[in-house]
Amino acid sequence: MEVDRATESLPAVRRKLLAYLDFTNRGQTGPDGVMPRVVITVPDARRQAAVVGLLGELGNLPPALFTVVRFDRAVPFLTALCADGSA
Repeated sequence: MEVDRATESLPAVRRKLLAYLDFTNRGQTGPDGVMPRVVITVPDARRQAAVVGLLGELGNLPPALFTVVRFDRAVPFLTALCADGSA
């Protein structure tokens, strides 16, 4: 989970996203051989749109690798993710 409080520049956030993508592209996995999902929480809709825009610039991303949610929706999102067993 990445907590983006909108204090870092978008180029800095882009570098982090690229690091996750590089990890995946090298065939790296997390525990139990599963690639972890990356949930990025953001403070507001403006920052959410900016981060989603960065993801769009990265091109062909693995399905469900990144999810961007606002702080106020993070807990319900994570709860639902865990409840349906896809976490």
